[in-house]
Amino acid sequence: MNSTFANDYLIKAAYAYLGRYASSKNNLKRVLERKLKRICQKKEIDPQDYLHLVDQVAIQCEQHGLLDDLVYTQSKIRVGLARGKSQRAIKSSLLQKGVEPTILQKGFDTSQYDELKAANYYAKRRGFGNWREGGDSNKVEKQLQAMVRAGFPYKISQLILKAPKAVLEQLYHNEIDPESFIHEAGYS
Repeated sequence: MNSTFANDYLIKAAYAYLGRYASSKNNLKRVLERKLKRICQKKEIDPQDYLHLVDQVAIQCEQHGLLDDLVYTQSKIRVGLARGKSQRAIKSSLLQKGVEPTILQKGFDTSQYDELKAANYYAKRRGFGNWREGGDSNKVEKQLQAMVRAGFPYKISQLILKAPKAVLEQLYHNEIDPESFIHEAGYS
């Protein structure tokens, strides 16, 4: 396998991958390294001779606008908020994908992520607190534990689980901001 073939193979693999999935630069490198090792193993060639091409292809994809770690981070933050994921869970997931901590922090600084809203979405999805009709007050402690395990701060979890349903619905539909929620729920 010559260098030109390997480069062309990696470019096609990168375009195919990025055509299906959003990715961080480091995650794309890992994917391409695995593909390269697999094809080199089939052809009984040492992959170390071609690993430098992975960096070149990742840089090329970045220059063509196919990769942008900040945009990827902001997108994952928006999706995480909508799914009711905690900031801790989102950060953990993005760090595993190879996003650098500075980009991660910048992504949270520029996004509309709010931990209280995410906790409310999570509680609604799971039917916790007053989101469940005829909720059992005996389950509040277990629900609190589940929210904390999901990465939400203890205090925020308590607020969501004890808030009246009408106020939770207002927060869910963005009719009140988080500060007003805290006041309306009677925790000011």
